[in-house]
Amino acid sequence: MESNILGFCAACLAGGLFPEKQFKQLIIGPYRKTFFLCLILAIFDMSAYWFTYSWMPGYLHHERAFSLAKSTLYILITQCGGLIGYTSFGLVADKLGRRPAYTIYSFIMAGGLLMITLFWSLIAQNQHLILLFMFLVGLGTGMFGGYGPLFSELFPTRLRGTAMGTAFNAARGIQFFTPLAIAMVASVYGFSGGISLAALFAILTGVWIWTLPETKGKRIVLEEELSSESKE
Repeated sequence: MESNILGFCAACLAGGLFPEKQFKQLIIGPYRKTFFLCLILAIFDMSAYWFTYSWMPGYLHHERAFSLAKSTLYILITQCGGLIGYTSFGLVADKLGRRPAYTIYSFIMAGGLLMITLFWSLIAQNQHLILLFMFLVGLGTGMFGGYGPLFSELFPTRLRGTAMGTAFNAARGIQFFTPLAIAMVASVYGFSGGISLAALFAILTGVWIWTLPETKGKRIVLEEELSSESKE
């Protein structure tokens, strides 16, 4: 997998899409391991997101026989959960730490997804429960609110923008395969089986974050500042 990503990045570099100096420092310098760990985190997280939101409206409408208006209402409830998730994530991350916050929100998303897909029969007769778990799916996506602080605390100023832009856009590019994966799974297990893959990726996100160091309370300073302090 790493060799494929490196090949893709090398092609982009040759085409002038990356700042060459910073990119080389990312893939061959001391931050290489951290960068690839962050890239895999972004792939897991974005897969959870796109597996969910690309197909959820169609899943509710076709497989659960919701009208278009009802499907829209339930998606709006999910988005309300997302608004609260994004707003609250920073508070939780500052209180408990970046890694616990990612795990909590990822597992909340995974739990909500499993209940509205694989375990639908357990809640199908209770609209309030369906709405609750739809809301929790959105709430869990609040973990995306952690990328700014996380990358800022893991990478120095000179590499931060390149690291975040490369990781996010490479992870987004891989989502090209999301519809293909869901179509393959859905042909056997239905849309609920396909979308439930998002729960797997959410769980992987919550576990993978622990491969990165905890950065809660880390002071971000300019490298010039660090240099002057070391001289003193």
